[in-house]
Amino acid sequence: MRQLISTVVATATSLAVIGGAYAQSYTGHSAIAGSTTVIPAANDLPGVPDLQTLWIRVTTTTGAVVPLSLSAALGTSYTAGGSTTNIALFPISATQTRVKISQSAPAGGFGIRRVEFGTVNSRAGFDIVNATVRTPGSGFGFAPVATTTAGPSAWVAAIQFTNRVTLPGAAAQNDLYKTMNVNFAAPMFNGTFEFIVDTDRLY
Repeated sequence: MRQLISTVVATATSLAVIGGAYAQSYTGHSAIAGSTTVIPAANDLPGVPDLQTLWIRVTTTTGAVVPLSLSAALGTSYTAGGSTTNIALFPISATQTRVKISQSAPAGGFGIRRVEFGTVNSRAGFDIVNATVRTPGSGFGFAPVATTTAGPSAWVAAIQFTNRVTLPGAAAQNDLYKTMNVNFAAPMFNGTFEFIVDTDRLY
């Protein structure tokens, strides 16, 4: 697993355009507790029906918040003002999901400020590393790994996890979260941000 992640990181570095007017970058992830949800159980094996419950909200540079839902093929798209946003999830192993956000906007079109995944009712969660502790049934997780940061416009993305999960009678371990927000400090008008995240099933 460590070798795979190292390879992916190296690939992401080679794909990113470093410096210049058209640089795109992923600046890492953070986590905040938010509200804590108590669930009966969790495991490392989310299915497509579980991932489909990750309702999505896109915030554009106009301030509009657009709610979207994933199809059975785990994809969705939105077009407004000539700008098209495509979002897709690709399960690549029992515990890993590749997330792809792409945007095509004409001059003066709507860019992306934020993409939110999940609600308090979602049956899929996001598992990250928190030292040596873990939520029972959840495994150890890993930090999201960027695989594609592509132009032509400049943008800067960061991932934030919130609304942590815990089991009955147990303290929250700060490793498992209900929602994931992809925040664009410099908005995406044209480009693709793709990354791999650890996904779990929440009961």
